[in-house]
Amino acid sequence: DFTFSPDATTIYNPEIQFVDQSFDAWEWFWNFGDGYFSNEANPAHSYEAPGTFMVELTVQNEYNCVSQDVATVTIGEEFNMYVPNSFTPDGDNINDYFLPVILGPELLDFYELRITDRWGVLLFESNDTKEPWLADFNQGGEYYVISDVYIWQVKMRLKGAERSELVTGHVTVIR
Repeated sequence: DFTFSPDATTIYNPEIQFVDQSFDAWEWFWNFGDGYFSNEANPAHSYEAPGTFMVELTVQNEYNCVSQDVATVTIGEEFNMYVPNSFTPDGDNINDYFLPVILGPELLDFYELRITDRWGVLLFESNDTKEPWLADFNQGGEYYVISDVYIWQVKMRLKGAERSELVTGHVTVIR
């Protein structure tokens, strides 16, 4: 027998500690179900991708008696969003646009990014998690905003969620 912890985790904390519970084992062979193996008694293993993995432990004692146990380990996906608070749209290809960075975009059922000025005038709107704001008016590319603070709103709904969430903040355009 063996145990592992944590029981459930995500790809952003993918290390699992395995502990052999066998009686009088002398040799261990762990198959972590992802192409990696170990001969340690109590190994730790980090998974490189989310998924469900069948972990198999084969032990042998001093009399060459062999025993096996199997358990399922689940490494879940995780959603996270980072939103920068400033950018410099000056054409130098460094920090030239505003775009929330989304880890786990495949977990979204709905996404909407809106940028307004401080008076509520809509400057930009998109449902594409990969479409950046270039500090222009209405995605026209002809007129650009001045250095100032602007309001961003992300409305999103995770798959399986009953309702959407609205997250807001500000971003500073530095010219």
